[in-house]
Amino acid sequence: MSEPLLRTLRMLQLIPRAPRSIGTAELQQKLAELGFEIGARSIQRDLQDLKDPLGLELRKDTKPYGWRWPEDAAVFEAPVMDTSTALTLKLSREFLARVLPPEALQRLQGHVARAEKILAAVPHKKLARWPQKIRVTSAGMPVRYPSVPAPILDVVTRALLEDRKFQCTYQTRGGEVRDYEVSPIALVYRDAFPYLACVLNKHEDGVVTLVPHRIRSAALLPGARFVPKGFDLDEFVRAGGTGFLLGRDPIRLTALIHKKAALTVMELPIAEQQQLRAHDDERLFFEADVPNSVELQRWLLGFGDAIEVLGPESLRAQLRAVVENLAERYARDSGEQERWGAPAMFAQAGHLYTAR
Repeated sequence: MSEPLLRTLRMLQLIPRAPRSIGTAELQQKLAELGFEIGARSIQRDLQDLKDPLGLELRKDTKPYGWRWPEDAAVFEAPVMDTSTALTLKLSREFLARVLPPEALQRLQGHVARAEKILAAVPHKKLARWPQKIRVTSAGMPVRYPSVPAPILDVVTRALLEDRKFQCTYQTRGGEVRDYEVSPIALVYRDAFPYLACVLNKHEDGVVTLVPHRIRSAALLPGARFVPKGFDLDEFVRAGGTGFLLGRDPIRLTALIHKKAALTVMELPIAEQQQLRAHDDERLFFEADVPNSVELQRWLLGFGDAIEVLGPESLRAQLRAVVENLAERYARDSGEQERWGAPAMFAQAGHLYTAR
């Protein structure tokens, strides 16, 4: 393939779909990074020649002017997409929408539209019917996740992609509005709910998490982001970094579990090295090193009276307080007690990685 033809193909691939666009200077830079040296005037001339035959759009409401494909532009295929590829693209769009940056999703859109047409044209094929036989759901109660406005998500993901800071106005869990300079480290998804691991301002708090749907406004900054030396994202996640930690170190959890509930713990372990062994004819002894977190307390309470925490004593006392409050409340007629007081479940403070 001749170099001018290959360069033209690469140039067309670099042009985004609407609503985004790319200027001539940026195209020249990206082509140079790919090994193609060409002047800005030549790029402008080539694009003008291709504008009408290919349906390219030139935005004149931006400075500099920007080139883009129409949002519904057809996809060039070489070779033609087969059914397996079409199925993969369709499922990728459905199940990866929350974890891909908007720019990547935008680039997929034309391919997904083409994939859907291919699958619709062969409804008798087994692969084409596969999406009708697959659903993904979450454990626990079904919830509706809050949406993140597209301009906010665009700033957050671009900052991550380009290793830059951004500034934002953020509403905390308590309703307070604060301004932050954010160095993003990673987006971590629990089910489909995103947490932004980051450091704020002068980094005095270390790594914290923000939830993007509480960001009220955001703008990219030119400066490079700050990542603490030695930070390990996988260790951050394993340590419960997206939860409500009550202590930095893990705890040794010991408990007795009824055999009817033990199967759940066997099939869905909460620790790599957890141990279960017979205690008597109806209970098993459970032991594991786990993060000291509010999520752990909720998990334990979810078993109701099918579990008894033996240690540590601080956790046992915390659950005892919750259960005593519940026992007193349910011993009364419904609604009889006028005031509850502070819930024992939320009495502890000092969460290290609190989603602010």
